Amino acid sequence: MEEVLLLGKLGERACGTREVISLVGGRASRVLRVLAKLELEGLVESGLERGNRGRPRKVYRLTELGRKFLQAYQNCERFRLRTSPEGVARVVRQTREVERLVRAGRSPYQMLWELDEVVRAVRNSAEAG
Repeated sequence: MEEVLLLGKLGERACGTREVISLVGGRASRVLRVLAKLELEGLVESGLERGNRGRPRKVYRLTELGRKFLQAYQNCERFRLRTSPEGVARVVRQTREVERLVRAGRSPYQMLWELDEVVRAVRNSAEAG
């Protein structure tokens, strides 16, 4: 999500237009469109900054809402589910097995309940013996 990348860069400090484009990379027109969108959403604000000479440069900085959004996104990112191709393949195999059981007229939930009953019976007999 390039918006979050851009917000992260602006979270460090206010940046001029050229600096934002070089930090984020990509086409200048695309970066400027994203900046304009973020500004409309209230996550970024722009202003003019006067230097010693020349015309003032346009700088972008996060708004308070932008900071809160970025912090919330980073908190959610810590809990993002991560999986491997093997994990996805395992889920596909399990889904196919469930579909096979359903086609055969068996309830996967009923079978799981029965298996749980067997496990409990074995555990209880081991504890009693």
